[in-house]
Amino acid sequence: MATLGIAITPSKSPLEYVKIAQLCETMGVEYIWVADEIPSSPYRDPFVTMTILALNTKKVKLGTDITNPYTRHLAHIAAAMLSIDEISNGRAVIGLGPGGSLTLQPLGIRLWDKPLLTVREAVNLLGRLVNGEIVNHDSSPMKMVRVQMFRKSKIPIYLAARGEGMLSLAGEIADGVLPTSPIKLLRNQVNLIKESARKAGRDISKIDIANTIPLSVSMNENQAREAIKPEITYMITNLPKSWLVQLDMSENEQEIVRKALFKGGIIEAQKKIKDKMVDALGIVGTPKTCAQKFREMMNAGATQVVLSSPFGPDLKEAFNLIKDDVIPRLK
Repeated sequence: MATLGIAITPSKSPLEYVKIAQLCETMGVEYIWVADEIPSSPYRDPFVTMTILALNTKKVKLGTDITNPYTRHLAHIAAAMLSIDEISNGRAVIGLGPGGSLTLQPLGIRLWDKPLLTVREAVNLLGRLVNGEIVNHDSSPMKMVRVQMFRKSKIPIYLAARGEGMLSLAGEIADGVLPTSPIKLLRNQVNLIKESARKAGRDISKIDIANTIPLSVSMNENQAREAIKPEITYMITNLPKSWLVQLDMSENEQEIVRKALFKGGIIEAQKKIKDKMVDALGIVGTPKTCAQKFREMMNAGATQVVLSSPFGPDLKEAFNLIKDDVIPRLK
């Protein structure tokens, strides 16, 4: 069975996620991934959230999902993650990527400035920083003059990757990959990662492929489908054109959702979401159905299944179903 992770987007007080994190530990969840959407509202700082969770959990690993080298200096990322690693007794994980519209656009940063080169350099420099080396670098946005951290640790670095270039880069240099892929497309993405790892002389079994996908589980499938539609709506609007055909969707269908979102907000836009969109982009339905989707993801090459919101129409019921009825079906 693959490792289980949970992804949270901290739109509430960090204290409100403590019980969820503690419940995750009782379920056997091994990773909690915390989104970095700063400075967009209503999102809270991921490092503060992870600090609170670190102080209130014992085993679960805590990672950024994802932070980036454009809005946060690498020295600040390294210092924050080494601090979290210190108070959590070695449970910190760094999820890194080029960032997105919620993080870059409010700060006037162009999407994207040499993302492959920047991320490649960032992984190298960040790895050296957390390893305790003295680091110098003379190009923006990562300039450093004799920077050295207060301690060193072996913190894994995962790369967020969707396009071929970033997937190949992840296979070449990262400890893990966060592809955020629909199940139907995952196998091809995993193959790209594997091929790149092979060319770099790496052991693919040591690269954790942690695929994030929204979940909505309930004994009432119709309610589960309605609960996940807001998440699917936002995903549809941001899908690469190259994915649409592979997922049996059209650019026209995507544009209909985008226009509805712009004119009427999420309430109107989710009315345009079709069942085929839900099935392509999420894991939804009864525990039996969800367990089957988990298996499909693992068979496609995921070594870690990362579940993201809404989890279900009723949060407490959803976590109980995952613990008592989904996970046992996978053993």
